[in-house]
Amino acid sequence: MTPANDDAELPQHDREALARLADGDVAPQGLEGQVVAHLRARGLFRRSEKRRRLTWMAAMLIASAATFGLGRHLGARQAAAIGGPKSGPEFLVLLYEDQGFDRGAPGEERARVVEYGAWARRLADRSQLVSAGRLGGAADAVQLPQTDAPPRSSSTEPTGYFVIVAADRQEAVRVASTCPHLRYGGRVVVRPIG
Repeated sequence: MTPANDDAELPQHDREALARLADGDVAPQGLEGQVVAHLRARGLFRRSEKRRRLTWMAAMLIASAATFGLGRHLGARQAAAIGGPKSGPEFLVLLYEDQGFDRGAPGEERARVVEYGAWARRLADRSQLVSAGRLGGAADAVQLPQTDAPPRSSSTEPTGYFVIVAADRQEAVRVASTCPHLRYGGRVVVRPIG
């Protein structure tokens, strides 16, 4: 058997091995891999489209699972880093600005926000802070059944709140007593949730 024109690109020892195959010899080890690589390089040998799709789908599934796992891991780390709330009874700490409240000079509000924020971060570091917020605007009271009489409302409305976790009511009161709101003549009310 004479080598074909395509075999001219093969090294001499591979051409000799191919010639021996025609005589019934066993192919030398590694020859199949070399032939497949040569055919792939020339674009004559490709994996089936079905196999390519399956490989692509498997790779996407693995990538999705890895992304999901990484997201769960990072989310757990972030929750731990911000002092995710510990389990236990929750209490609502309401802040009131009654008549004796010192609102401070214009421009001091930013410093107070920073001060209240630092207090909240200390609670978060101890895993006692669940949430917090400032309440704005006038409250709209709703009552049933609807009447023309104005709804009952307290003389002052809460202006802010914190939801904290504490072992019991006494600990919640102790935590609330450290709130900076009290230093400015504000009133703090602690209510159990649930």
